[in-house]
Amino acid sequence: MFSGQVKSNQMEAKSPLPVGAIAWHLAFLLGLVLLQVLWASAMRGKDVDWLNLFVPMSLGVANLLLAWKLIRTSPSAIWNPLFWLLLVCALFYGMGQLAFPLAHPDTVQRINSLYFVNPEGLARTNLLNTVGVMTTVAAYLATSLLAKPRSRRIGSGASELFDRLGVTEARWALWVFLLIGLPIKYLLQLPYDLGLMNWVLPGSIKHLGSLSGAALVPLYWLYKTHSVWYRLPFFVLLGAELVSAVVELSKLDVIKTLLFVAIAVHLVKPNLKRLAVSGVAIILLYALVLSPFVNFSRAVIGRAATTGLSQAMDVVELYKKSGPPVDSVYPRAQSWWVRLCYANAELFAMREYDRGRPGSTIWKAPYALIPRFLMPDKPIMTSGFEFNYLIRGHTKIDSSHGPGVFGEGYWHGGWFGVAAVGMVVGVLLAWFHRVSIPIIEERRFLLLPVVLTGLLCGLRIDTWFVPTYLGGPLQALVWALAINFTIRPVFESVVRVEQNWDGPERADRPDGALGIVKESSQTSPMVQGVPSRKYPILFGKS
Repeated sequence: MFSGQVKSNQMEAKSPLPVGAIAWHLAFLLGLVLLQVLWASAMRGKDVDWLNLFVPMSLGVANLLLAWKLIRTSPSAIWNPLFWLLLVCALFYGMGQLAFPLAHPDTVQRINSLYFVNPEGLARTNLLNTVGVMTTVAAYLATSLLAKPRSRRIGSGASELFDRLGVTEARWALWVFLLIGLPIKYLLQLPYDLGLMNWVLPGSIKHLGSLSGAALVPLYWLYKTHSVWYRLPFFVLLGAELVSAVVELSKLDVIKTLLFVAIAVHLVKPNLKRLAVSGVAIILLYALVLSPFVNFSRAVIGRAATTGLSQAMDVVELYKKSGPPVDSVYPRAQSWWVRLCYANAELFAMREYDRGRPGSTIWKAPYALIPRFLMPDKPIMTSGFEFNYLIRGHTKIDSSHGPGVFGEGYWHGGWFGVAAVGMVVGVLLAWFHRVSIPIIEERRFLLLPVVLTGLLCGLRIDTWFVPTYLGGPLQALVWALAINFTIRPVFESVVRVEQNWDGPERADRPDGALGIVKESSQTSPMVQGVPSRKYPILFGKS
């Protein structure tokens, strides 16, 4: 499996970044911004119908082309959060925005039932999305160039070494993820989501519960590369994750589980065609099955999640008999397109700021540093129900809305807020990419949650800023430090005993991916330019 990684006695291990393509992408987006600004100024906000068709279509195509360039340049781009951000921005801010000029009138009226979007307001949200994507990609590129790690040359012996260590670490990661994730997921998180607990489950605990899903990656890797005995546990765990997601009526958990499987398959045997087909299949599943089913289920039971497996099965049977729900007010509304469009929530947030009523959700940032067990009355970090109340004047269990991180940025600081949020997101995505590639190349599965957190940061551009882009990276940092100072030393000691290695020979492994280990007085010719053991990539040293 790893033989293809080393094509000669000495090769450079790197994940190339198409700097030229990214620069052209930024130049195009800048031109798109200038076009919108000049046209709006010349026409005083009128006659913008053609812009509302041209801009989202151009933004979506540009994002898809750059995503394709990333993955064509290097198959490891699947671990690059920018790749996923480009895809979801094409989906939400390209396809979603096109609902107004292209969708059925019932779809447009359904979108406007939350908050009315006129053509001039739609043009403003298109400009918002263009500026947000542009500043994010620009910050990503600048950070990647400034913090570019020094290349290292890996000899032919590295392949066998990565293979041996990868199998051992995959087993350790599997046990660690399951021993931590399963009890939390099925004894705490699932009962909490089903409404069986009357106290707030801390977000950090929920994050640990996601380890059960992360275990699918090393489990599949072991099944395909080491032993067929891992096949049954893999499918059992996959089934349990999907069933629990259906019981919770969580579209996100279903998508995350399928995404973990897709990237696990890609890790074993990279294939761009299969990856593209998997992505299209997941999108179609979301649009045609998941979204209608969840909306139907919540309308039937009157709550955000079922009360258990029995009720979930009853709802599934009822859905199979009656089919997707038909909106009595907007019978021909395309519900999947409604879900992809954020123009109504974005425009509301923009007008609130313009009218002197800025948001306050980002000011929750200090609370992200405080664990809930130290502050039981800590505010809920996601603000979907509160935002829905601001728009509608009332709340419903199944109604939660948000303007996305770019809309949230404008809500707090106008165009400066959009740029600030975009720069923070871009820097974080570049940092995650920097640390993720060595983790994947060296098969350091114990640090896989760090990589997956980065991917989710790229995917969740439609959510709230503080819990995703402050809380998520903070939890990843804590996990990396906990692994490096607790489990990693034990793991390395066991590996030395099992492989009969002494200290200097252990120096042959590139330990740059967040690894904190001791320095050796000897240097093996197999790996040159290895990051110093005193300074892990986590802290920007290379």
